[in-house]
Amino acid sequence: MEESLYGIKGKITDGDTNQPIEAKIEITGHDRDNSFVFSSTTFGDFYRLIYGGTYTLTITSNNYIPETREISVNNGENVTVDIRLYRTGSTPSPQIELGDVNNNTNIDIIDALLVAQYYVGLNPDGFITAVADVTKDGSINIIDALRIAQCYVGLESCDF
Repeated sequence: MEESLYGIKGKITDGDTNQPIEAKIEITGHDRDNSFVFSSTTFGDFYRLIYGGTYTLTITSNNYIPETREISVNNGENVTVDIRLYRTGSTPSPQIELGDVNNNTNIDIIDALLVAQYYVGLNPDGFITAVADVTKDGSINIIDALRIAQCYVGLESCDF
């Protein structure tokens, strides 16, 4: 019975209201034949049984910006992943400054590098997609990385 709890578990909530939302949790390159799971609409919780390894989770929900996380799981263990999704077109909560994708309270060259890594598909740890779209065009791309880098070196205002 205990083995049925091993894998990835967590809660998906709205980034602004902290209310639970239904979201699809899919393991990139692994889930086939509809083996993805959904978070509950009541509590936002989800459970994904899986063997040990490193996986890329993609979390999607209608009208929300998708979130991608790389997660490592050991056999016989649980990993808890709580995700806050932000509505499409919304501005993230004021606690996280737009452009500060690693949430270390300053915008620096690391933020630009993380956006570039995300853009080419590397999905860096600790990356907050909701604050990466500094151009506010609905996508995270190399232009966002360039604007963050220009902000860091003083060539552009950091007022995204």
